[in-house]
Amino acid sequence: MQYWRSDLKALLADPDVKQTAQCVAPPDATERVCFDKIGVPVMQFTIFGGLSCEVEKKNECSECRVDASGLQVTFLLNNNDYSTTTAMEWEKNVFIRNIKSFNKAMGQDYHTELDEGVEYNSALMDTLLAVKQKYANQGVNLMTLKADYLAERSIPDNIAEESSENAFVIVISYILMFIYVGCAIGHVPSKVHSKFSLGFAGIFVVISALLSAIGLTFYFDVKLTMISAEVVPFLILAIGVDNMFLISRAEKVVPPHVEDPSDRIAFAMREIGPSIFVAALCETLAFFIGMQTDIPALQSFCLVAGLAVITDFIFQITIFLPVLALDQ
Repeated sequence: MQYWRSDLKALLADPDVKQTAQCVAPPDATERVCFDKIGVPVMQFTIFGGLSCEVEKKNECSECRVDASGLQVTFLLNNNDYSTTTAMEWEKNVFIRNIKSFNKAMGQDYHTELDEGVEYNSALMDTLLAVKQKYANQGVNLMTLKADYLAERSIPDNIAEESSENAFVIVISYILMFIYVGCAIGHVPSKVHSKFSLGFAGIFVVISALLSAIGLTFYFDVKLTMISAEVVPFLILAIGVDNMFLISRAEKVVPPHVEDPSDRIAFAMREIGPSIFVAALCETLAFFIGMQTDIPALQSFCLVAGLAVITDFIFQITIFLPVLALDQ
């Protein structure tokens, strides 16, 4: 529509639409062609898909007319804080609903994952079927028409739907990982040096850090997404377990003549403490920088992950180290 300055009357009055889309101005033209109403050029490749030449009409300026198998249409809505809710409702109840109805009427009903729960527009479908039958009587087949579509809310809607289907698998995965860590941090065949309780203490630290991060997220009134609930626990478990193994390893290599548990912990943290602190600081800063994005799901993930890394480090210093000292 920008080729005709968004004026429907100008489009309907155009004697040759393809000639206009070719961006060649007729001799009697009073305005520049292929420019929108504010004077910005509208490139052909940003509008048409499968762009090619239709060798049908030649003139002194061009070899062929524009022929395309696709047309891209963009609807721009206000995205401020006052109209976002209305825009999202329009996307679901008007845009997606009508496109879904169009595809259904044209026999191209697909992409149902983008419009789960969206009802068909029966009035529009009746009109489209009547138009389809009218053209069929004239020998024109509209069955090849189909609309691929994507709305601003399509990605968050798909993430929420996809995530909710994997909740049971995620819970089982957590349990198996926790059992593995509890067994791997010590020597299971040995009843004295198994450190099984130390492993579960480390798991308790990870769970506490995760719950604390989620609580702080709710305190800041940030909605927790299912993606955050799926990914962050594995992320924090990996970071927390890595730190636990590093601390335990550093404590094991402390010279045997250092017998006092507090001194052994001090020796171990002198070697490994700075690297753990710097790693936690860098990871936290990276996640908080990621919060600057405009994607709500990514903002929530970065906030939960950043807070979880901080609390995990604090709990390891204040809880895991005393438990390690008591386990000597």
